[in-house]
Amino acid sequence: MGGADCRSRANAGVNSGERTRTPVEVQFGPFVLDVVQRRLTRNGSEIHLTPMAFNLLALLVAEAPRVVPKQELHERLWPRTFVSEATLLGLVKELRRALDDREAREIIRTVNRVGYAFGAVASREAPAARRNGQAVHWLLLHGRQMLLQPGTNVIGREPDAAVWLDSSNVSRRHAHIVIDGNGARLEDLGSKNGTIVGTHLLDAPCVLRDGDRFTIGGLTGLFLAAMGLDIHVHDTYFVVAHFHYIMVGGAIMGYLGGLHYWWPKISGKLYPEGWAKFSALMVFCGFNLTFFPQFIAGYLGMPRRYHAYPPEFQVLNVASTLGASILAVGYVIPLIYFAYSMVAGEKSVNDPWGARGLEWEIPSPPPTENFTVSPVVTEGTHQYVHPSQEVGLA
Repeated sequence: MGGADCRSRANAGVNSGERTRTPVEVQFGPFVLDVVQRRLTRNGSEIHLTPMAFNLLALLVAEAPRVVPKQELHERLWPRTFVSEATLLGLVKELRRALDDREAREIIRTVNRVGYAFGAVASREAPAARRNGQAVHWLLLHGRQMLLQPGTNVIGREPDAAVWLDSSNVSRRHAHIVIDGNGARLEDLGSKNGTIVGTHLLDAPCVLRDGDRFTIGGLTGLFLAAMGLDIHVHDTYFVVAHFHYIMVGGAIMGYLGGLHYWWPKISGKLYPEGWAKFSALMVFCGFNLTFFPQFIAGYLGMPRRYHAYPPEFQVLNVASTLGASILAVGYVIPLIYFAYSMVAGEKSVNDPWGARGLEWEIPSPPPTENFTVSPVVTEGTHQYVHPSQEVGLA
């Protein structure tokens, strides 16, 4: 089952039945706090809280009636991270607004110069599904249990997602788990980084069984999902390399590829293709020489966020610096030949790549109205027949 490394992806398991412990709902006045579903309701209507405000409320409820010192709250809400006291105060104000506690301050109590406490009288009971004898499905995520509701449970970065994940590697609507009479089914929703069940990339709906593990997001994060390795490489340059392989190797290289593909259509000019190939080679070599040594340095124990490093990491850091210099040159070269193409570049034909999309049938750059008359498509996009046989004008 296990938890997840939130730096890269969410790794989770699904449980059902009596093998899991029974979480509780906490009711105080008209409010019901469901920690496993991360929901706060008032008379049945859901109240929106930011994720950190919800975490603060759940923490205070769990520790009630104890007064939790501010330092402890900082350590538990933002471990190993400096956050000003004003941030914590802002979360308290958000909770008091949501709970109509701004004047009385009886629910979220302030203990001067000490901290905060949960002051309401609360009752705790089992979730309704368990009380009614229904099968209950849980998602184990980041060390906590989340109750999955019958029907569709969306996983992603959307604020209203049933399973909300705050990670740049997770799509807004990444995947969903459908709970019905046949159990639980996981399906990827066309996410950018994919969903992996076990060791297989999910390309069709998959039935989940007790204890199944799946990964949401980046592939290099698979290593960090293993507890033994994650303990070893946590907060090392392995994490830095992992992040940049996703952002630079995935996002920026994809952006550069798209820019080169669309440049003739955007500008109406051709760039020197030989220089473009040379730049691509420089970017590829520089990127790998920059960040691959950081995987090795991190595995060997070099911590991140330090301005100095032990002498044994000298070779790896020099290699990474050399790679960064090559990568910078690879990024500058396109700026030069793109600017050159605008001034002295050869005029582009409508379709310099031999592509067959409709956009390549119009002049470059496109006229304001794109097509003066509606196009008629007679063949598939990837048939690669003669253009006159594929596209006609009505």
